[in-house]
Amino acid sequence: MLLTGCYAAVVLSVLCLESKGNYFCNRPGSSGFLIPTLALTFVVVIWDLISSSLAGVVARSVGTKSAPFLAAVFVFAGLTTLPFIVFRGGGSTAFENTWADVSCFVTEGYGMMFPVTMAPLFAVATLIKEWLILRSQKRRAAKV
Repeated sequence: MLLTGCYAAVVLSVLCLESKGNYFCNRPGSSGFLIPTLALTFVVVIWDLISSSLAGVVARSVGTKSAPFLAAVFVFAGLTTLPFIVFRGGGSTAFENTWADVSCFVTEGYGMMFPVTMAPLFAVATLIKEWLILRSQKRRAAKV
């Protein structure tokens, strides 16, 4: 749980750095950069937890210790598709004008680079987190 909190802090920090100077997140009439940043942080952390659980199940069924790598692949795949989920076409986005509108991160301006910049970064963070979890589990098992 501590590592998930650290992961959330890293995601929030990176997204704050990305959104603070982003015109599309701070345009007039918008709620500012903090609400979309928190919303996307929530989405990324929940997706990380789902990916980690799924990777654990897959790794156990296959009989391999590749859960950290699988979790990173699942996070990368999910976050890479985020712009396609958010952008509906015709100039409109999902969750437009709601608290969950994170379109400034993934469809406008520099946000179009989200799959190239942020998705791999968060996938590497997931890989590190999962590797640390696996390492701590091995240590606990060795003590018993």
